[in-house]
Parts: sequence; C-alpha cells; structure tokens
Amino acid sequence: MLVNSVMDIKKATALIGFAIKSGKVIYGLDSVVKSSHIKLVVYDFTLSSSSQDKLKNYCQKKSLICIKLESERLEYIVFKANCKLIGIVDRDFASAISAFLQNN
Repeated sequence: MLVNSVMDIKKATALIGFAIKSGKVIYGLDSVVKSSHIKLVVYDFTLSSSSQDKLKNYCQKKSLICIKLESERLEYIVFKANCKLIGIVDRDFASAISAFLQNN
C-alpha cells in the first residue's frame, strides 16, 4: 500500500508519533520479526530489496498489513537515524493508521 499525498503523510506522521510516545513501536526488521505482538508494519522506500522480500514473506505468513511510504523517509518521522522500518504493537493504533491509509 502506498501513501502519496502530503496530507496523508502529515496525518500518518501524527498517528505514528502518538504510538511512539505511548511506547507502542518496535524499530528495525530483526526486532519486528522476533516480536509476536506486531499488528502493523510501516517501512519506507529506502529499505533494501532483500529486506523488503524478507518483510513481505513475514507479513504474508503472519497476515499483517505492510504500509510503504513512497515520498517520506521514516527516519525523519520517528527521529531515529537510519530507521527504515517500524512495527506497531498496539491494536488500536494499528487499526487507526491502517484504516486512515486504506481510505486513499
């Protein structure tokens, strides 16, 4: 799923920010794959193709929604250098973010 408009990015950024402040975010592919509590995965366009393949296989296996940010780097949203992937562990945040982004 792709996020394209500026307004979508701003709203997704706000929701992700709230999830971070609530401690409901896991950073990085290895941590996401190891966790059994992931409800939603968000990654950006700079994630390597091999990591994207690993992520897609994981999301298909676990029936998770993966959201790819095409026009914004995730490291600027979460304020962590080289962060390319996050996992949302809270069901309510995950449903709010995915419901908003699926309405595009």
